[in-house]
Amino acid sequence: MDDADESIGATAYDEIHRQMHRMSIGIDALDGLSIMASHAIDEEIGVTGEQVSALIKCVEFSLLTTQRKIVVALEGQGEDFH
Repeated sequence: MDDADESIGATAYDEIHRQMHRMSIGIDALDGLSIMASHAIDEEIGVTGEQVSALIKCVEFSLLTTQRKIVVALEGQGEDFH
């Protein structure tokens, strides 16, 4: 933790970093999903719009949950993240 990060507590800092890692996984999942969907549509292998939509909703929920945990970490300065 450097000087710029000392304005938040160590626990909040750790939680924010953990959640940022989870967000990067979610963003990678969206990237992979877009590639998969484009290939599935091009090759006509039977992926429906509903299936793609359901996967996107799962990733969206995960990213929104992560965002809420970051807000809690910032507001609570490390009190309770669960």
